[in-house]
Amino acid sequence: MVSILRDMPNTTTHTESAPTTRASTQNSTGNVGKCSQVQRHWHELLEQALVRGFYGTVALEVVLQDGTIQVIRRRLEQLDK
Repeated sequence: MVSILRDMPNTTTHTESAPTTRASTQNSTGNVGKCSQVQRHWHELLEQALVRGFYGTVALEVVLQDGTIQVIRRRLEQLDK
């Protein structure tokens, strides 16, 4: 049993770098506008929630398809205590 484990390759330390041929869509025209929109929404949500007496959840969901932002969902759920 020990010899089997010793002869097995250590897959936990093996890493491969990402291919350099992948095209980045981060700076595409649609994503630039959507990224600034995501940042604006996040700041608005935090302004609403970071107040004394707020108990709840703040969520910002960004749905992507092929590296392009498709949908931005904002959610602010407040608990009544």
